[in-house]
Amino acid sequence: MVRRSPIALLALVAISACGHAGRAPEPVRSAREAFVHGVDSLVTLEPFRNAHWGVLVVDPERGDTLYSHNAGKLFMPASNMKIVTSTAATMLLGMDYRYVTTLAARGTVKDSVLDGDLLVYGRGDPTVSDHMLGDAMIPLRTMAESLATRGIRRITGRVALGANVFPGPTLGFGWSWDDLEGADGAGVDELLFNEGFALAHVRGGAQPGDAVTATTSPARTYPVLRVLAHTVARTDTAALRADPLRIVKDTVRGDVRVLGTIAAGDTTSLEVTFTDPDAAYLAALREALLSRGIAVEDGATDTTQAVDSLFRVQSPPLRQVLAALLKPSQNQIAEMLFRTIGLVAAGTGRGDSARKVEERMLAGWGIPADGYVIR
Repeated sequence: MVRRSPIALLALVAISACGHAGRAPEPVRSAREAFVHGVDSLVTLEPFRNAHWGVLVVDPERGDTLYSHNAGKLFMPASNMKIVTSTAATMLLGMDYRYVTTLAARGTVKDSVLDGDLLVYGRGDPTVSDHMLGDAMIPLRTMAESLATRGIRRITGRVALGANVFPGPTLGFGWSWDDLEGADGAGVDELLFNEGFALAHVRGGAQPGDAVTATTSPARTYPVLRVLAHTVARTDTAALRADPLRIVKDTVRGDVRVLGTIAAGDTTSLEVTFTDPDAAYLAALREALLSRGIAVEDGATDTTQAVDSLFRVQSPPLRQVLAALLKPSQNQIAEMLFRTIGLVAAGTGRGDSARKVEERMLAGWGIPADGYVIR
């Protein structure tokens, strides 16, 4: 079998694409000249007249530049920045790195009672999700089972955050405001449940005027839904267009309103991003505890009491996290990994700390500081 180099193949495609019946033959070019000519003809096509191309093609063995077009310009790179963050995480953390979440008791444990608070110390584990595990509740049920195995059946205090290791805003720098109510724009924090969002599963009544019902997943009790939507006839397209089904967060009450109209017998699912990622995680853990028969009383406790570690839970390794990040280009995992770089390397899980780590990495590769912007 005859094997051709990638350059030769691309040159063949370029020559084929540029040849036209009835015209004088193109002048003979070298493979590289033909490749350059072919790519030039592509980036100047009419459909791309309003676009900006930045192209750099380098021979991986010799390091020779085969093609360059605006290669030194800065572009808004969308998800390409995930490659930089993933590379930095791989070099800093290693492919076997696992996130560790620690559960601790602030108070005493005696006679099946935790007399105090159950604290959760998270460090940015992004894997507690339907996407990664099939069911985001699995690790939380595992935590509840571990507590039950230790004989705990009642918690007099609260289920609370142990430490704020990702200080600052829950949204990434420069995230688009009109994406924030969709799953791609969900906020992140040291505790992240289901990549920052839930699904509201809405079902219309059997007949027009019947009550609309709604449930949530992965957690069944969070967020709290207030269903104000109406069932209309399937033929009432005017009402369905004028008042579509939608989700509105009530910042005063703290719940989520389901508004609009839905056709009789129809079902649909709507995304609901969490305003407070930590609160969503803790609410889901509380649900898992209650389902295992562990009561949570939310009583007042002495926050000066000693804190004792109960157990730790580890995430899947980084190699699995990267697969879930890069293949679907998952924003929340990327942001969590970015802040983890800052937490591990600089001691604080902030974006500016992570950026400095990545800047040092790029400088070590000889990349000039004015050749990139990290966000």
